[in-house]
Amino acid sequence: MLRQRGWSRVLVVTDRYHLPRALFAFWICGLRAVGSATPGKPARRLRQRWYYYLREGLALPWYLVRAVPVLLRRRRQVVGPQSTARP
Repeated sequence: MLRQRGWSRVLVVTDRYHLPRALFAFWICGLRAVGSATPGKPARRLRQRWYYYLREGLALPWYLVRAVPVLLRRRRQVVGPQSTARP
């Protein structure tokens, strides 16, 4: 949707603990993103806060694993197909 409109930069507004993964997701898509954490209420209970940070800490490596094929595909498009013919 963003590319259809010709946009290449976005402002991502989300919770503080989710911001790194959200910015990474936009970067994977080839968009420049700037993030801003919402000033909402922090989790009242320490256990709840740890849950959110732990969930995001586990989700970020999962995004990295899923991003490798996308990055390799993008690299091939930029570099072009490798020629196997020898002169």
